[in-house]
Amino acid sequence: MIVGSILKGRSFDGFFRKNCIEPKSIIDRHKEIKNEMLSRGMNHKSYICDQVNSDEKTRIFYDFVEKHKRIRVDIQKYRDLLTGRCSECKARMAL
Repeated sequence: MIVGSILKGRSFDGFFRKNCIEPKSIIDRHKEIKNEMLSRGMNHKSYICDQVNSDEKTRIFYDFVEKHKRIRVDIQKYRDLLTGRCSECKARMAL
C-alpha cells in the first residue's frame, strides 16, 4: 500500500508532520514480507527490494526514500500513546 502510494506520487506530508512513517524502514519491512511470502510458497512479483534494477518505478521509490531518509518515527511516543488508549496493548507491551 505504501509503495503503491509513493509510486502514484501521493503526498505523505501529513504522515511526516505527525511522525507516523519512516521511509527508510519501508524497504526492510517489504523484504520481511517478501521473505515470508516466499517461505509460504507464494509469488512475489515486486522487485522494489532490488535497488540495482533500473526500472523507473524502482528509481521513483528509492528517490523518495533517499529524499526522506532522515525522518524517524518516535517509537516511545507512539508506544505511550497506544498504551494510554488500549489496556490490552498496555498488557502486551508489559511482557
